[in-house]
Amino acid sequence: MTGPIMSGGHDSHAHDDHPAEVHPHPPIPTITDEASDTPMWVPIAGLALFLVLALFVALRSAMGPGEVASEAPTDEPAAEAPAPAQ
Repeated sequence: MTGPIMSGGHDSHAHDDHPAEVHPHPPIPTITDEASDTPMWVPIAGLALFLVLALFVALRSAMGPGEVASEAPTDEPAAEAPAPAQ
């Protein structure tokens, strides 16, 4: 086996040359519960908006391509093409 033999002893030259510098840790910030500060209407409005959008998508996908409201038949007669000349 090559290389130095590892011993369980302490290396006395590792950190003895420099005095220990003490760095104070910054204080731990206080934990605030943001959910308790949120008004109750915010999640209710988000849920209601999601449900309305889901209902719209479900109804839109259930309708066939000819059943779209903008393509609904009207009471007015369609413009007829002119008759070919004979």
